[in-house]
Amino acid sequence: MWAPPSVSGISDDDGDSDNDGPIVVHVTHNYVSPEELAATAREYREAAQRGDPQGAYNLGVCYLNGEGVEHNDNEAVRWLQQAAAANLPLAQAGLGNCFANGRGVPAKDWGEAFRWWSLAADQGVAIAQTGVGNCYANGFGVEKDFVQAALWWNKASEKVVSDEEARLGKAVVNGGIPCAVDPYFLFAG
Repeated sequence: MWAPPSVSGISDDDGDSDNDGPIVVHVTHNYVSPEELAATAREYREAAQRGDPQGAYNLGVCYLNGEGVEHNDNEAVRWLQQAAAANLPLAQAGLGNCFANGRGVPAKDWGEAFRWWSLAADQGVAIAQTGVGNCYANGFGVEKDFVQAALWWNKASEKVVSDEEARLGKAVVNGGIPCAVDPYFLFAG
């Protein structure tokens, strides 16, 4: 299975130490065996059962992705809720995603998605700030408010360079009224 790449070194294009050419980042893709993933998931479970919020979050993500454990959205939400209750912002953002996509919950619930994203967004999680902005732009779980949408997308864009900046640009070009955001775009799982 694939794991995130790791950076093994940085050099310019000709390999010498001066910086006269474009920078090249040497990336190594890591492949993790199913056994290693299962062992990692067991470690996360042990940590979560001891009450460690990061372990609960990591285990929830394992269940969402079916990595090291069998894919199970209900179990994912259970562990994400444990971590979110301990105020772990990434778990709160993850719960927002689950409610927005109807994963591991009875049905899609934009009010709950907005609530969880708001908790994480207030703690600086860019993906949650984007979710809050998208909710405001589309009236998902909250009254439409294009000014609030642009404000939240701006907060997110300060952390990452991506679609948030594009949306903010559209808001400015369109006089503060961005086009509707496709709900599928919101963290499609």
